[in-house]
Order: sequence, then C-alpha cells, then structure tokens
Amino acid sequence: MNGLLSKREDSLVWIFSAFIFLFVLVQVHVVFFNFAVNVNLADFFVMLVMSTLAIEFIYTKKPVFWKVKHFNIYAFLTLAAMICGWLVAFLSDYSITWAGTKLTGWLIILGYLYASAMLVNRLGFFTFLRFFNLLLVFFVLVLLLSDIVMFIEILRGLDGSAVYVSYLTALSGNRNALAFQILAVLSLALAFQPLYKKKTKINQFFLLCCVIVLVASMFFTASRSGIAVMLILYSFALILKMADWRFLFLSMTFGLVLSGLVLYTPEIFYFLSNMFSQDVQGEQSARVVMRVSSTESDMLRIQLIKDAFSIWLEHPFFGAGLGAFYTGSAAVYGTAIVQHNSVMWVLSEMGVFGLLVFAALFLSLIKFAFFSSRRRGIRQNAVILLLLALGAMAMFHEMLYQRIFWLFLGAVIAVGFSDRKSATVLSDEATA
Repeated sequence: MNGLLSKREDSLVWIFSAFIFLFVLVQVHVVFFNFAVNVNLADFFVMLVMSTLAIEFIYTKKPVFWKVKHFNIYAFLTLAAMICGWLVAFLSDYSITWAGTKLTGWLIILGYLYASAMLVNRLGFFTFLRFFNLLLVFFVLVLLLSDIVMFIEILRGLDGSAVYVSYLTALSGNRNALAFQILAVLSLALAFQPLYKKKTKINQFFLLCCVIVLVASMFFTASRSGIAVMLILYSFALILKMADWRFLFLSMTFGLVLSGLVLYTPEIFYFLSNMFSQDVQGEQSARVVMRVSSTESDMLRIQLIKDAFSIWLEHPFFGAGLGAFYTGSAAVYGTAIVQHNSVMWVLSEMGVFGLLVFAALFLSLIKFAFFSSRRRGIRQNAVILLLLALGAMAMFHEMLYQRIFWLFLGAVIAVGFSDRKSATVLSDEATA
C-alpha cells in the first residue's frame, strides 16, 4: 500500500513539475491598488508542490536534502530576514501593503527552490534534465516566433528612413526580465554541454542551434546589462573549461551573424538593390533603431543607489522595513520605483542583518561550487554560471525575485536519489 501511495506521489510531483517548467517563463503584470505585481502562471503549481512537501514533512519528518551543508537553515533564515523587514514596516508609519506583497512573493520564491529540489530528491537529477530540455525547446520556439515577428516589423519599415522596432520581451513582458531568463537558460546550457557531447551528434547539434537562438535573441532585447553579462558567462565558461571551446565559438559567432543579418536587413536590402537596379541609387537606406535606455535612465539608476544608501545610513541594523523605498519614492521621483540594485534593496530595507543572511546563503553556494570536490562537475559549473548571471544583473536591476533562477538552483544543488531504497540508505549521509 505504501509503495502504491509513493508511486502516486511521484506521479503528482512529475505532473506538477512539468507545468512549472513550462509556465515559469510566462508572467503577467497584475495591478493591485496603486502598484503592479508580476504573477507567474507557474505559481499555482508551486503552491501545490509546497503543500505536498509540507504534508510529507509533517508525517515523515524528512526534509529536502541538499548537496550544500545546512542549506535548509540558510534558506529559512532569508525568510526570517523578510519577516523581520515586514515587522519593521508594520511598526513604521507607512503602508505595509507593498511589504506584505514582498513577503508573500518570497514565500513563492522559496517554493520554486524547494519544488525543483523535491523533483530531484524523488525522481533523480536526470529527470530534471528532461524537464530542462522541455523548457529549452519551448523557450527557443517562443523566442524564434518573437524574432520572426520582429523581422516582419523590420521588413514593413523598409520604405522609411528609420525602422523603429520594439525590443524583444517575449513572454516576460519586460526586456530585462527576458534577458535574465535567457541568461539562466544559457547558464545551464553551457554547464550541461559536456552531457550533450557524450551522447550523440544530434543532441549536440540540437543544443548548438538552441544556444544560437538564445544569443541572437539576447541582442534583440537591447538589454545592455544582459548582453554584457552574457559575454561574462562565455568568458568564464571558456577560461574554466566548462564547455568545449568550439561550441562556445560557433554559438557566439552564429548568434552574432544571425542578429546582425536581422538588424542590418535595411542596409543589406538597399545594398543589393543598388547592385541590381539603378533606379534606387542615391536613396538613403533605412536603418533599424532599437528603443534602448536613455542617459536620463542611467542617471536615475545612480541616484536610486545613492538614495538607498542614505536610507541605510539612517537605519543601519535592521533597515527601514520592506517597501520603505518604494512607498516613499513617489514623493521624491514623481512615481513609485524600486531601487534597481538587489544589494542596495536588501541593505536599505533589511539592514546589515538582512545583508549578512543573504550573504551567508550565497557564500554557501560559492563554497559548494569551488570547494566541495577536487574536480568540478556540471552541477558546480551550473551554480557558478547562475551566480554570475544573478550577481552581475543584480547590480543594475532587482533580480532576487526571478523565479527561474531559484527553480534551476534548487535542482542543481539537490541530492538526487535513483529509487526509494537508495534514498533510505543515503538519507543519513545527505546534508540538510
């Protein structure tokens, strides 16, 4: 009876995980009161998995097992820091609506972390690899469709002196959020490339084509921070020999060529027209203009960092409380705005206490990535690239609530048991 019940639970985990990995890329902006909140379609399934996990822990007393020592403690300390920030906001004289939203959102973020870890604990790491392939195919198809729509938009504007195209946002609704999604998927693709290489040439060619689309689409987002971080990921993958250098060279080269062909379509069109027809000679060719951030936007980000630092100086130990910056920003900037820097967000609203808690969690991941074994494996490489993507992007945008990062992270640092018997044997050795 217990074996049959266990198989049913595994089936539910498999089904819920399939929906989570498909829908994690889809988010919508929902307006509550006077602010907008990002709601992901996978959130509902994550809450179901978390409910299953909580019930299982109550009855079996078995926690989620990690390859990182004491990671459960680090994860729940971040929740404690959030609760502390909410309490500070509650005791302050401003609205705690935004604070409650941030606290609830962090519970969901932890849900993604534990949902993917539960998948690996129960069904093994290679089940996660299959779901990653599913997500990769779906994501690349969505990006290809979006790229084609952009290309059609460029073709329609060939008769003008300038073709103004919207930057690529795909299913995220925000180009920087899409840029991070690309970076997260790209991090695992580069880290897992040796696995594809060990199988068949078809699998490696499939991965190469997918990465080419990811690279080209990154340029179409016109996210300067995203493009810069992508180059950093490639540099680390090359220097640390995470992926084959030929794969890195071909994927970046063909991605650049593909994006260049699309963005310089007007110039190519008029060049060929001038070669084969004399009627259009002397006409000024159209050019593609991407709507990128302005200098004013860059100056605003610098000012946001300065103001966040000033708030921290006034509340150094426990911060000003969750939502303090966002709630007070409307009076200063004319509209409500976040800090656009994850470190300054934590420091200003949760103080040194919150910063030390989050630093402990990320330092445990760094220790695992570089010092857990003599030879780095694909999991360690995946953690390194994911941390690079998050850390670099977080300097310019608020990134701690990017669900796809925590979904991937939970899977690559979780202990994978091949079956129930091995789970029982290894449970004593696994680190909580």
